[in-house]
Amino acid sequence: MNASPAPRLLRSALLAALLLAMVASPPLQAQQSANAALDQCIRGQQRGSGLLGGLLGALGGLGVHLGRRSEDRSNERGGVSVSVGAGTGGALGLASAYFNAAATCFRKHPEWLPESRLERGQDVDALARETDYRPEQGLLARSTRVEMPAQARPDSAVEVRSRFILLTPDGAEAAVQIERLLFAVVEGQESALPLPAQAQEQRVLPPGEHLDLVRLPIPKDAPLGTVYRLEFRIRAGELPASSAQAQVQVI
Repeated sequence: MNASPAPRLLRSALLAALLLAMVASPPLQAQQSANAALDQCIRGQQRGSGLLGGLLGALGGLGVHLGRRSEDRSNERGGVSVSVGAGTGGALGLASAYFNAAATCFRKHPEWLPESRLERGQDVDALARETDYRPEQGLLARSTRVEMPAQARPDSAVEVRSRFILLTPDGAEAAVQIERLLFAVVEGQESALPLPAQAQEQRVLPPGEHLDLVRLPIPKDAPLGTVYRLEFRIRAGELPASSAQAQVQVI
């Protein structure tokens, strides 16, 4: 016999109630930022769109579930699938709301977008010895790893350190294209998110190892268990993009 969908139905109902309470509550405490105007903008966007959208999605899925259950009580599997969809969709909405709100604010005020930071790592000689690089190999651009804590609490922030190497035959500078991608994963469902930093940029850099530093906010309302995955890509010349990634789980 199939298990009763009651626990999942209760979960969806509780999630919908939580979302409704958040919409009706006083302004949310947004992620701390050096720009108070940005915080205020994000709070307004979350109240006006992100949370309401998650509420409607959860309530809509819950309503369909109840309707199907009343029409055909024998169709247990159909009821469960709708209930799961309502719960997962609402949770993914909560995990995404802060980032979608921030993206809207950055479109309105691009001057608020944080500048990226690059630091130097190993020098060229040490890097060439470590990678056994030879000038006849031509241009080399490679993303080596992304580092960040494996876990983080809601209403916090983590520093993401993406390491990459650049080597050129004559030791000259080279143009590179940097790309940063953010994803949220809730109960196996993944969704691309706008990163609150430069998503793409062009740089002319000297050869050597470089560290790309990005601050990733963990929203206050991110559901526990949410995984945020950041992928870093580097490309130079006609070379294919080289990527590395890491993830943090909300606990």
